[in-house]
Amino acid sequence: MRTSGCDPRSPGTGRRSRIAVGRGTPISGGVASVTDPIPFLPDGGLTGAEMRARDWEATSLGPPGDWPPALRNALTLMLECPTAMFLAWGPDLLCFYNDAYRPILGYRLPTALGRPFPEVWASIWTEIEPLVSATLAGRQQVLTDLMLDLSREGKPEKSWWSFTYSPVRDDAGAINGMLCVTKETTGHISGQARLREMNETLERRVDEALAERKLWAQVFETSDALVGALDTGYRVLLLNRALADEFETLFGVRPAVGDSLPELLADKPAHLAVAQAVWNRALAGEEFTRIEEFGDPTRKRRSYEMRFTTLRDAEGRVVGAFQYATDVTQRLREQEQLARAEEALRQAQKMEAVGQLTGGVAHDFNNLLTIIRSSVDFLRRPNLPEERRTRYMDAVSDTVERAAKLTGQLLAFARRQTLQPEVFDVGERLGGVVSMLNSITGARITIETALPGRPCYVRADPSQFETALVNLAVNARDAMDGAGTLTLGVAPVASMPPIRGHAGGNGAFVAMSVTDEGSGIAPDLLGRIFEPFFTTKEVGKGTGLGLSQVIGFAKQSGGDVDVASEPGRGTTFTLYLPEVDPPKPAVEVEGDDDGPGEVRALCVLVVEDNLDVGSFCTQILEDLGHSVVWAHDAEEALAEMEKVPFRFDAVFSDVVMPGMGGVELARRLRASHPDLPVILTTGYSDVLARDDAHGFDLVRKPYSAEQVAHAFRTVHVRRRGREGTARSKAAAITGNSSSRVV
Repeated sequence: MRTSGCDPRSPGTGRRSRIAVGRGTPISGGVASVTDPIPFLPDGGLTGAEMRARDWEATSLGPPGDWPPALRNALTLMLECPTAMFLAWGPDLLCFYNDAYRPILGYRLPTALGRPFPEVWASIWTEIEPLVSATLAGRQQVLTDLMLDLSREGKPEKSWWSFTYSPVRDDAGAINGMLCVTKETTGHISGQARLREMNETLERRVDEALAERKLWAQVFETSDALVGALDTGYRVLLLNRALADEFETLFGVRPAVGDSLPELLADKPAHLAVAQAVWNRALAGEEFTRIEEFGDPTRKRRSYEMRFTTLRDAEGRVVGAFQYATDVTQRLREQEQLARAEEALRQAQKMEAVGQLTGGVAHDFNNLLTIIRSSVDFLRRPNLPEERRTRYMDAVSDTVERAAKLTGQLLAFARRQTLQPEVFDVGERLGGVVSMLNSITGARITIETALPGRPCYVRADPSQFETALVNLAVNARDAMDGAGTLTLGVAPVASMPPIRGHAGGNGAFVAMSVTDEGSGIAPDLLGRIFEPFFTTKEVGKGTGLGLSQVIGFAKQSGGDVDVASEPGRGTTFTLYLPEVDPPKPAVEVEGDDDGPGEVRALCVLVVEDNLDVGSFCTQILEDLGHSVVWAHDAEEALAEMEKVPFRFDAVFSDVVMPGMGGVELARRLRASHPDLPVILTTGYSDVLARDDAHGFDLVRKPYSAEQVAHAFRTVHVRRRGREGTARSKAAAITGNSSSRVV
C-alpha cells in the first residue's frame, strides 16, 4: 500500500540483499553482506546505508532489533519520502533524517546521524527550542518563511524556511519524539524582495519606461520571471525574453511588442477568456496576486503565481497593466506531498486512538452481555426457585443500568449526550452533594469547601454536573489512598484561560476546583488522562471513563477542564462553566387538590418506528391504564391527528426515525395543538445533543415502566396546573376570584 507518495514496506519483505550507496556503489568496496543489519528499513539511499553501517549498540536506542514499532514506522515513512524530513526520537532526541535533508546539514552531516538533536543544531537552538518544547507537549507547530542562520558552510548566512513540527507517539501512546517536514523558501523570499524593489522602481519610472522601452528591457530582460505589460486595448506594451519563450511553448505562437492578445489567442478561446478576465481586473485599477494553471489540458500544465499592477499616467489615468509571474509548479507539488505526508501521519495516530476506544468498548460491553445472557439462560430453566429467579432478574436490570451508564459516559466524552440543562447556583448545588461525597470518599478523608460570597449561576445539566463532581472526588480519593483532605472550591472568574493550547473563553465563567493531597500525575501522562479507557489504576479499580465524562460534559456545556499536578504533592482539577443570569422566580400555580400520583386514564399517541420497542412501549402504557394508538412514523402520526384533532391527551414519540424526526413532529404539534403534551424519547440524537430537548419533556432510552409512568405523572400535574390557572383567571374576570376552583 502506498501512502502520500511514500512506500513503507513490511519488515523483511521486498528487500534487496545488496546494500547500495547512491547509484549502486557498494559500502567499503566489493559487494555488501547479504545480511541486512536493519531489515525493517527501506533502502533509504545514502542515509539508509549510513544507518546500516553505524554501530547503534552504544546509543540509548540499543541494537536495531530492539527498536519499537513506532520508531520503525516513522523511519520507514521518512526515508521513502522525497520531501526533506528529520526525526528526533527518545529522551535524548536522537537525530534521524532522509536523503533530501542531507544538504541542509552542511558541515554537520558527518556527525549528525544518531546524535542528540540539540547538539546537532546547537548554533540555532535558542531560536528553535521553544518550538521543540511545544511540539513535545503535544502541539503541532507550523511556521512559514522563518529566517534562520544555519551557517551550513561554517560561515554566517541568511536563509528562510517553512516547516511543520509534529509530535510522534510511541507504542504506548505517549509523545516520544517529533517529526519535522521542512523546505527552504530563501529563493521565494528573495524573489518577493526583488519584486518589491522592481515595483518601487516601476512606480517611479513608469512614465519614462512607457516612453523609452529600452529601459524596460534593461530592467527585466535578465530576469527569470515572466514580465509583461498590456495597454487598455490588450496590446503588448513590453515583455521580456522569458515571457516570450514561455508563451511560445504553451500556445505555439511568439508574441512581440505591439501584438494584440486577442489575435494571438484567436484559436484558443478558452485561454483567451481566462486571460482577459484576469487582465480586466488589473486594467480596472485592482492590484492583486493569483495562482493559475496554463497550458494544454491534455498535457502536463504549469502553475504560475502572477502579480498584477496597474499602470497610470502623470494625471493618474489607467494606461495599462503590468504582470510579474513566476513558475510555482514545483512548489505546489512539494506542498501537496507535504500535505499527504502529514495526513498519513494523522491517520496513523487516529487509527491508534480508534483502536484503543473500540477495544475498551468491546471489553466492557462483552462483560455486561455475559451477565445478561447467563441470567436469561438460568431464567429459562423450569422449576427455578423464586429466590434465584428474583436474583437473576435483578442482575439483568442492574446490568442494563450499567450498560446505559457506559453509553452515557461515551456520549459525554464525544459531547453527544442529550442534556437537560437548568439554571442553578453552583455553590448551593455543591453544598447539597457534600454529604453524598462523604459517603463515597470515606471517613478518613476530610472534605473542605471554599464558596464565594455571592451566588454563581450556570446553565447545565444538574445530573451530569453531579456525576462530574463524583468522578473527580473518586479520582481524588484513589489518589490519596483513602486518607487526606479534599478541597472543593467555587469562584467567579472574568474569563476562561487558554487550556491545552485551545483558545480561552471571553465573558464571565464559574470555576469549580477539586484539590487533593494525593500522589499527583506524571507529566508524560497529563496529555492522556482524559482519553476514554485510559487509566493508571490497577485492574478492576477503574474503567478509565470518569475523566472523559467530565471533559465531555464541560465542553458540551460551553466550558472546559484544566488540570495542574505535581507528583507527590497533589492535583487540582478546575471545571469552568459559563456564568449566566439568575433564573426567573417560579410562578406558583393554583391546581387541583388531587394527589400528584393520581393520573386519569389518557389516550396516548405512540410514535415509534422500531417494532420491538413499540410493542413494549404500548404494553407499558396499557398496563398503566392508558389507551394507546401506535403510529410507525411521524407522517402516520400526523394523519392520526387529522382524523380526530382532539382525540389524544398526550404524544410519546421517538426522536430518530426515517423521514421526519421526532423533534420536527413535536414542533408541528406544538404549533397546531399548543396545549397537547409531547414527550420525546431517544437513546441518542445529534439534534438533541447540540441543543438540549428544545423545551419538550424527555425520557432517555433504555427506559423502565416507572420512568414512563413518572413522565406522564409530571405532564399530568403540569397540565392540571395550567387548567387551574386558566380557571382562576376566568373567575377573576367574572368577579368571582374567591370561589374555589374544582
